[in-house]
Order: sequence, then structure tokens, then C-alpha cells
Amino acid sequence: MQLRVGLNSGDVVVRTIGNDLHMDYSAVGQTTHLAARMEQLALPGTIRLPAATLRLVEGLVRVTALGPIPVKGLAAPVEVFELLGATPVRRRLQAAVARRVADAVVLLTQTLEQTMATEMLGYQALCTLPLGEALLLAGRLEEAHALAERTLALARERQERGNQAYALRLLGDIAARREPPESESAEAHYRQALALAEELGMRPLQAHCHLGLGMLYVQTGRPEPARAALTTAITLYRAMDMTFWLPQAEAPLAQVS
Repeated sequence: MQLRVGLNSGDVVVRTIGNDLHMDYSAVGQTTHLAARMEQLALPGTIRLPAATLRLVEGLVRVTALGPIPVKGLAAPVEVFELLGATPVRRRLQAAVARRVADAVVLLTQTLEQTMATEMLGYQALCTLPLGEALLLAGRLEEAHALAERTLALARERQERGNQAYALRLLGDIAARREPPESESAEAHYRQALALAEELGMRPLQAHCHLGLGMLYVQTGRPEPARAALTTAITLYRAMDMTFWLPQAEAPLAQVS
């Protein structure tokens, strides 16, 4: 037996159908109407869904685009897709991480706006630095760079040396992520951040700077300094029991060992 399945997502209205002896419920409205039309369009053994539903699971499933199709009861054609199956586990994890990063950007932006609106200037760097990191993870390098530069300028103006160090490290990360990597700029920023971190006794930041330098040296084909920087990063992470970061330093070290 082969089934046809139609998918759709959205709000529905649930109504009751029945009498004193029996009560049933039925979902009605445009959401269920379109789901039913997707089922009618599907061939036996296939699953069809509209673009709006696909956006909710983008990156998690494999589909074939069928193009815009006229749907009875709707004024405009609907972009329809055939569901083929789930994506590989790695891609599903990457899609999930991307969604969480996008959520973080929205929430951190709102937090920064509230901080600015209430003139809580002392907390500004606590918002801009994580937001800059989230923008970097989201691939929005120009926005991340502008925010990091602004944070660095404010930190210097207010003599917030710890925040200066974190902003310099963020600028190093951004330069290292460019295509091609801006290796001289990245190394200079990492070195400045590391000097401040060592002066201020900020050991986690010291480890992060060594990790950034090591990964940069791997990228640019410099195995000897890469080994030295990554070994130092691993030693610091282990001393502080920061086990989450160990694989991120050990993997590139294995490439140059």
C-alpha cells in the first residue's frame, strides 16, 4: 500500500462536532485546507509541502522543487516541494547551530538596544562583545568588524583594559575568518590581546589567543609556530580544566604533527 502525504504548518481553528452522547473535534481553516491540497497533489508514495513549511526545517531535510502550482481555493500559485528524506547528521547539526546563532543575534541585539536606551553604559561592552562573536559565527563579518572596532574605541576611552583585550581578540578572529585570511592583521590583533591578557592575568583569554594564533598559522602554512601556539593553548586549557576547548586545539595540532 502506498500513501500520499500533504504537509502544511500554521494556526488552525478547532471546532467541536457531536451531541450529548459523542463529541469529536475537527481542525478547519486555510492551514488545513492547504495541507489537504498538498495531499491531493502528491503522487502515491510521496510527500509534498509548501515553501512556508520547508523554511521551518530548512537544512534538516532533502527536497525537490516542483515549482509554483495552482491550488484550488487560493488566488496565487503555491511553491511546492517534494520531501525526499532527512539530511546527513552533520548537516542537521550545522543547520541547528545556525538557527541558534541567528536566535542569539536577535536576542543580543535587543539586549544592546535596551542597554543603550536606559543609558547603562557600563554594561555596553558586555553586550557588544557577545553580539560581535555571534555576528562572526553567522558569517556577518563586516557588521562584526564595525561592532568590534566601536567596542575597542569605547573601551580605550573608558580605560576598560579587559574589554580592550577581548575586543582585540575578536578583531583577530574576524581577520582570520576572511577569505583569504588577513593574516598580518589577525596576528597583530592576537598579539596585542595576548599582551594585555598576560599583563592582567586573564588566563582563559591567553589560551584563546594562543588557539587563534595556532589556527591562523595552520591556515597560512606555518607548522612550527602553529605547533608551539596550539601546544601552549592545550596546556592552559588543561590547567584550567576548560575541557570544552581541548578538541578545538587538538584537531588542528594533529594536522601539523
